[in-house]
Amino acid sequence: MICFVGFALFAFLAIFSAKYRSYTLEALECIKSRASAKPCESRFDEKYRAWCVEKAMRIDTRLAKAVNNHFELLNWLVFVLMALMFVFTLEGVYNILVYGSCDPVNGCSIEDGLRWLRG
Repeated sequence: MICFVGFALFAFLAIFSAKYRSYTLEALECIKSRASAKPCESRFDEKYRAWCVEKAMRIDTRLAKAVNNHFELLNWLVFVLMALMFVFTLEGVYNILVYGSCDPVNGCSIEDGLRWLRG
């Protein structure tokens, strides 16, 4: 699970910074080895955990301790949220392509959303 979350995160960050491209490739290798039922040889999970704890340490040491202690749970939570966002995005795109509206029951349209943004 860590490989999938890390891959999604670092792939997004790699768009804006070349620094994260090596992490993205390591996460992809980890996904490939997990798919073939082999253990991850690149030690990506340890590097990813260290990266997350380091980012949390810059904010607060108690936060870093919590991230370190509950890292697996946090990764599952992020994975579930990513999966739900993906499903809802696909549903919205499908509704817009088929019905021309984001919600066919209530008749929401793109123009209504833009009108709300304009005020």
